[in-house]
Amino acid sequence: MSSSPGALPTAQQVVDSMERMHGRYPGHRRSGARGVCCKATFTPTGDAAGPTTAAHLQGPPTPVVVRFSNSEGNPRSRDNVPVARGTAVRFQLPDGGDTDLVAMTVPLFVASTPGQFLELTEALRPDPATGEPDLSRVQAYVAAHPHLAEAVTQRPPVPVGYGTAAYWAIHAFVRTDAAGNRQPVRYRWEPEAGRAELTAEEAAGRTST
Repeated sequence: MSSSPGALPTAQQVVDSMERMHGRYPGHRRSGARGVCCKATFTPTGDAAGPTTAAHLQGPPTPVVVRFSNSEGNPRSRDNVPVARGTAVRFQLPDGGDTDLVAMTVPLFVASTPGQFLELTEALRPDPATGEPDLSRVQAYVAAHPHLAEAVTQRPPVPVGYGTAAYWAIHAFVRTDAAGNRQPVRYRWEPEAGRAELTAEEAAGRTST
């Protein structure tokens, strides 16, 4: 089921389409089904305290919950395949509120709007006869949205581990300072030890499931 042209799809439509794309796995998330949660502490450097009033960037350490995951809806997806990985960080603020930051291991997201995302998930739905997506439908999506061609065709890296990957926020945030000045920004997480990725041959030799 798809929304009519120009209409904003409902969350139910998008979730159902993602399930058709990945398969049905009752009791699991439709995306990022395989993942691990960690507790940590975020300590800002203080460099961003002036340009923003965000509580978690003002200085004191903030407890966080982090979830690393594969992007697929299959909870048994393998770790050695080139799919996007994700990280979701929830900052537990002093006032009892939360701030969430969701990022992926690819610099470009595959859609600019919810409607485009629904179109792509429908295009990626496996053909019942082959079990694989119909490439002509994916090509039609790219032709209709040429600015997304690089995002759709990019090959995500296979990191050595979740801690050796870079993560780009999937959308921009508006940073506001004490004087009310606003500036759009996009966050990126970089591993302190540097990025480490597997070659195609190294990934193929991994047998983890």
